[in-house]
Formats: sequence, structure tokens, C-alpha cells
Amino acid sequence: MRAKLDATRIETMQSLTKINDSLYTVDCKHDYHVDGMIESNSAGGVIKMLRYAFKNVTRKPVVVKTPRAGCSVFTAFNNDGEYLMGRNFDYKDAPCMLVRTAPENGYRSIGFTDANFFIWGKKRGPKQNKLYSRLLLAPLLCVDGINETGLAIAVLELKTPPLHQKTGKAPISTSIVIRKVLDSASTVEEAIEIFKRYDMNDIGGVAYHFVVSDSKGKSVLIEYLNGQMLLFYPESRQGSEEFLSVTNHFIAEGAPEPKRGAGYDRQKRIIDTLTEKGGKISAPEAMELLSNVQLNYYHKLGWPVRTLWSAVYNSTTASVDLCVDQNYQEVFKFKV
Repeated sequence: MRAKLDATRIETMQSLTKINDSLYTVDCKHDYHVDGMIESNSAGGVIKMLRYAFKNVTRKPVVVKTPRAGCSVFTAFNNDGEYLMGRNFDYKDAPCMLVRTAPENGYRSIGFTDANFFIWGKKRGPKQNKLYSRLLLAPLLCVDGINETGLAIAVLELKTPPLHQKTGKAPISTSIVIRKVLDSASTVEEAIEIFKRYDMNDIGGVAYHFVVSDSKGKSVLIEYLNGQMLLFYPESRQGSEEFLSVTNHFIAEGAPEPKRGAGYDRQKRIIDTLTEKGGKISAPEAMELLSNVQLNYYHKLGWPVRTLWSAVYNSTTASVDLCVDQNYQEVFKFKV
């Protein structure tokens, strides 16, 4: 059994493929032990996660960086009745990693993670650093994705103090709940039940909220305020079809105001565009809207913040259109 497991780890690391300087893919053949991590109460913090991963996944010490980012997400139907989720992931300049998984007791999925989390950076990607063992953690570090049922999920930073629920349930953290949902949920309702099952513990020093959509044409925003989980569903504006629009501030009334810019301008542009279109948007139009709310500026510490990838998820067809490095002339298409 040990030899077989080692072989699958090697197969995962050897699957690393460079599409271009801004996009890599990896096919995860190994067992990433997400259920064992949760059941052992090791999923609620970075240190415990890495200790568990060292023992059960990588078999050697690795260092990763916890996710933090500013993003935009919206959900809406297209004119053919297909359900779309548009997603920008904005952070320090680095390549995007497409992560394919096919767990024995779960759904196949495509997820995306950021090379910053593996401490590879932009100038020296994974091929140059040859720190392939970090790839074994890729399924546990995805920040958005879609599975074979069309269930899609994305996380957005809130730029407010982190949540640490303590109700006696097993702890879970930001990227681990994303993996659990992708592996186990086929509907918005099932995803909500997964969130309810655990005590949420935010990582990276900030809070987060999550958008989930499914093939039935449903979506929800999941937030936590004062330790309680709150659910927000798509709304109609000025007679439009219902749609959801989310950036980096709370939707909940009475929530704390963020310490710095939190995407109010981006959300307004999204709402105005979708309202003007009657709440319906095609995949090319969704990608154009994502390009209109992309970020490109220098952080006060001197490093560039950019939209690393823009994804238009189609929950009806379980597929995704992807643009990387703000190149909206080249659209990659992937199907789970």
C-alpha cells in the first residue's frame, strides 16, 4: 500500500504542465486526506494543517502561504437558461494553477490556486524551483472551482478581523471547506449543510465570505457575522432577472466597515451592467464584465496587485472559460 501511495504522489508531481508563463496544470492522483484532516481536528489552522499534511500527504516538511486576496464574483443566467458564475481573483502577481482532482469517494473537479501560496512567485515558477512536493497540497489550497455536477464555489476576502467559531463542532478553515464542498456537494443546499457541520476558522488574518452556485440555477452568498452564518440569495433590480453580485465587503447589515477599499466601486459596475442587461449575460459578456472590474495597481509595500485569473463557470455544462494574466484575447476552455 505504501508503494502504491508513493507512486500516486510521484504521478501527481510529474503531471505538472506549463501552459504559459501564467498558467500551469496539475492532475492530482494521490490521496490528499481531506476527510482525515477534518476528522482529526487538524483543519482549523495553518500549523495543524501543515503538520497533518507532513505526516499524511507530503511525507516531508513544506511551507506555504495562507490565501489573501481581493476579488469579484457574480452569478446570473444566460439567454439559453444556463447558469454562470463570473469570478476574478486579484492578488500579488504570480502564475495560476489549475488543479484537477478525482477522489475515489467524491466528485471530479477543476479548481484554481495561486503560485503565491506555494511561495514560487512570478519570476521563478514551479518548474524552475523544482519544489514539486508542494504540488501535493494543491487540492487543499484552491480558492475557487467547479465539480462534475456543476457545483461551483469561490471565496472572497472581507478585509475585516478573522472569524474563529467555537461551538464544539470540528474546526474547518477557508480552503479546506472549499475542497470539502467540491468533493462532496452537488447542490447549494448540500453545500450549506457542509458549512453548517463545522466551526469556521478563517486563515490569513482576515475574514472571508463564499459564493456557491449549482446546475439547478441556484446560488448563495455565505457570510458569518457575530459568529452566526448568514445566507444571501440573488435579487432582482429594476425588473431584471435575479442575480448575485459580491466583492470584498459584507452584505449583512450591521457588519463592521472594512479598514480599506473593499470593492464598492467594482460591485456597482457589476450591478449596473447586469441590471442594464436585464439580469442575463452571455459567457463572452461575462468575461468582458470581469475585464471591466479587473485590478492593476501597486500595493503600498511596492509589489503589483493584479487580476491573476478571470473565470466564467457554467454550472449547467460543468465547464469553465478562463483568462489569465489579464489577457482577455485568449480564452482557455476546460470541462470537468
